[in-house]
Parts: sequence; C-alpha cells; structure tokens
Amino acid sequence: MTGQGNLLDQAEKYAEGRKAIARFKLLQVEARYYAATKQYDKAIACNNENMSIISAASDSVSLLTVQMQQADLYIEAGRYKEAAELYKICVPHKDRLRNAELAEQLDELRTIFEVDKLKLKNQVITTRMYLSIIICTLLLAAVLLSVTYARRLHRKNRVLYDSFLLHQKAEASMEPGQDAVEELDKEGILYRQPCELMQKEDRLCADTQPNGFVRY
Repeated sequence: MTGQGNLLDQAEKYAEGRKAIARFKLLQVEARYYAATKQYDKAIACNNENMSIISAASDSVSLLTVQMQQADLYIEAGRYKEAAELYKICVPHKDRLRNAELAEQLDELRTIFEVDKLKLKNQVITTRMYLSIIICTLLLAAVLLSVTYARRLHRKNRVLYDSFLLHQKAEASMEPGQDAVEELDKEGILYRQPCELMQKEDRLCADTQPNGFVRY
C-alpha cells in the first residue's frame, strides 16, 4: 500500500498546475483507491472535490455520475441518511437525463427515418423516370417501325400500281394492231369475192360450146 501511496503522491505533484480535467481524473483514481482500502472519508472527500470541479464546468452528466458514486460511498461508509438524501437528488435528475437521452435517440431515429423516407422517395422517382424513358423509347421504336413498314408498303403498292399501268399501256398498244389485222382480213375478203366471181365466170365460159349452146 505504501508503494501505491507514493504513486498517488507523485500523481498529485504531476497534476498540480495542469488543467481541471487532469485533476478530475486524478481524484477519480484516488476515490477508487481509498474506497478499495476502506478509507471512505478520504474517498468521499475526493468525490466532493470532483463535484465542485464538475459544477464549475457545468457538466451535468459527469456530475450525476460522481453523485451516484458518492451515494454508493455513503452506503459503504454506513452513512445511509446522507446516501438517501443524495439519491433523492440524483434519481429525478437521472430520470430527466434518461428521458432527454431517449428523446434525443427518438429524434435521431426520426431523422434517420425521414432520411430513409427521402431516399426511398428519390429511388421511386428515379425508377419511375427510368421506366418512363424505357416506355418512351419503346413507343418511339414502335412508331419508327410502323412508319418504315408504311413506307415499304407504299413503295410496294406503288410498284404494283406502276406495273398495272404498264400492263394496261401494253394492252392498249396491242389493240390497234388487232384492229389493223381485222381490217386487213376485211379487205382480203372484199378482194377475194371479185376474184371468186371471175373464176366462176371463167368456168362457165369453159363449159359453153363453140356453137353458143351450153353443155349440160
């Protein structure tokens, strides 16, 4: 124990003139050491000094922690009345801090929920935008295909129509030739009729006798 006491003395010298946080840490260690060695009065004195440091720093959370430790030291030292009075002060404050902590956690969860909600909303908007782009692309492709098909069909119909006109023109060009053939046939018939009559007269002449009588 003497060695540990020497170490505490050295720590006291080291903490002199330094920031309050160094003194606070040292007092915490000393309070634990004195509580372990059952020197409760010294441990309580260290905690009291710590409470004054923390009160000056306005650190309510650390102050509540030290007060709870102090109340535990009062119980170990058999000073139950002082422990009860300190617990009476600490418990409502602890509840308020706990409620504040819960409220802070709820606010944090609410913030996280709102952020996730916004992210989900942005994802939905992005998905809808992509779907709209895909649908518009498909519609545009369908329109282009229908226009291309209509043009090809128009060209095909045009070719068929031109072929039909050429066929009609060909038939129209052939009809005058047929009329000419028919006219030639008519002229041939008119020409053959006199020839046939002349042939008939020649045959009649050949059948007539030299005396002018016709041979029967």
